[in-house]
Amino acid sequence: MPKITRIVAREIIDSRAIPTIEVSVLTDSGHFGTASIPSGASTGRNEDVELRDNDPTRYHGKGVLKAVSNVNSLLGPHLISQEISEQENLDRLMLDLDGTPNESKLGANAILAISIACLKTAASCARLPLFKYIGDRYRPGLKLQVPGPIFNLINGGKHGAGNLDFQEFHVIPSTRLSYKEALRAGAETWVSLRTELIHRNAIHSVGDEGGFAPNLFTNADALELLALVIKNSPYRLNQDLFLGLDVAADEFYQDGKYNIKDSPKPMSTEELISFYVNLVRVYKKPSTTTVATPRLSNLTRLARLPRLLSSCALPLRIISRRLFLIAREKLTILLLPILPWAWVHNTPNWAPQIVANA
Repeated sequence: MPKITRIVAREIIDSRAIPTIEVSVLTDSGHFGTASIPSGASTGRNEDVELRDNDPTRYHGKGVLKAVSNVNSLLGPHLISQEISEQENLDRLMLDLDGTPNESKLGANAILAISIACLKTAASCARLPLFKYIGDRYRPGLKLQVPGPIFNLINGGKHGAGNLDFQEFHVIPSTRLSYKEALRAGAETWVSLRTELIHRNAIHSVGDEGGFAPNLFTNADALELLALVIKNSPYRLNQDLFLGLDVAADEFYQDGKYNIKDSPKPMSTEELISFYVNLVRVYKKPSTTTVATPRLSNLTRLARLPRLLSSCALPLRIISRRLFLIAREKLTILLLPILPWAWVHNTPNWAPQIVANA
């Protein structure tokens, strides 16, 4: 397999006008790959460190020249002459060079950018699309299919205009639909939602990720509005289309309590779990499966995740990339009380699942 001959990083601007890092990797065979690292508007408190310059004279302190320098002067030279196909070895060399549990020295953004660029380069060397290269290497024999789309139709929290606490309200087409049918269903629902918001004079602005940021009183109002739009369409709620949430609970967690407009007083973790469970019971049927993504990324609160699953006597799938954005040691502590529960309850007829959306 070809060997790495050059790694170069640069500072670019993302869709929110915030700097991020982009890395290109070149091999002695002439194959190359480039990757940039996105930055979310909200982050979990246990995530690995995204290295920023903190220079108030540039991009409000959000520059990434330190991360760029770490790639060009430290990480990049450290990987020269390494085989591009040895992904695990490349990642280990970078983590060892950083030497911290959360990549705070050299920056997780710098390390991840190189890692993904190397993976893309290896796929190019193998003359395979990236998805096929990953599948052949890590899941050989797996039947591939196009993932179904998820439509982020209403934005709140840091993605919205401050009117709603929850960050994203999703419409999720059934996997029974083809991609073409699912795309049509999502697009038609978006148009119907816009019409309904105009009718209610509730359109305020467009959110950070392209969804509507309407003037509504509570988070439950947004779910009720989506349910109404679907019920007035040719599609069937909880059969053709499902509702989902990316709550981003850390963003309204203050002084040990959760503050949302749906409650007249701050809520404890147990009260918030009860609120989630009630939403699931109101907006779905026992024979269906939906997706909810509450971000309880504090380790103490995450350890209570089994209670959320066991409290809900309905099929529920929890998707969390945050579980894999924290240090391995903390992740182990977190998963120990959860995995045995998920394993015991993972039955064909009713299987609450924790899905790593890394």
